[in-house]
Amino acid sequence: MQFRRGAAVAAVFLLVSCATYRPQLPGAIARGTHEYVNDVAGIRIAFPEQWDISTGPASGPKEFRPLFRTLQSPTTELLFIGMDSSKSAFVRCVAEAFDGGLDSYYTAVVRSSGAGIGVQAADYYEGKGQKLVVWTYNLVNGDQTSAFEEYVIDLGGTKCRLSFWTSADLFSSYHAEFEKTAKTVCAGKELATCEQVWAAKDSAEAHRTLK
Repeated sequence: MQFRRGAAVAAVFLLVSCATYRPQLPGAIARGTHEYVNDVAGIRIAFPEQWDISTGPASGPKEFRPLFRTLQSPTTELLFIGMDSSKSAFVRCVAEAFDGGLDSYYTAVVRSSGAGIGVQAADYYEGKGQKLVVWTYNLVNGDQTSAFEEYVIDLGGTKCRLSFWTSADLFSSYHAEFEKTAKTVCAGKELATCEQVWAAKDSAEAHRTLK
């Protein structure tokens, strides 16, 4: 569930500089399904059939393919990105090496996000061996405002940011679909028997509001 380090880091630098994409945490949409499965990272998620998901620069919406190269670094990788059939709602999952706790990672993300972000709510949950941060925020870019709902998942030394977003005026229409999809996420070493991440919220043994 962690990024390869040591000599592999130098190799990744070379790959990026040559604009050659080679995933460190490869995943794919399971054949005949709409389920993303990544045994290396230890995460799977089921998407509605109307979503088009890209797992690399050779698949999915052409608009997103270059991002797999530009977002790859020795410690960060775009696992997938996609959108629904109306091209109004979007999703991505970014994995990042981070050895601290999930709440510390959330704080680091917010601090590095810049002035254009406005956090609406953020909560930490822990239960049934799972940890989850759920936060919503608005991102202003010129005269456009996008509304995000993000689920931050703890995979040990790797953290995954599962982000859904749409325009601010459509967020209330998509929120239920975003949450329903997030409830299918499973994370763990054995994906066939892993606990759904949502159990951290449904059976919260610990919960606190984050700033």
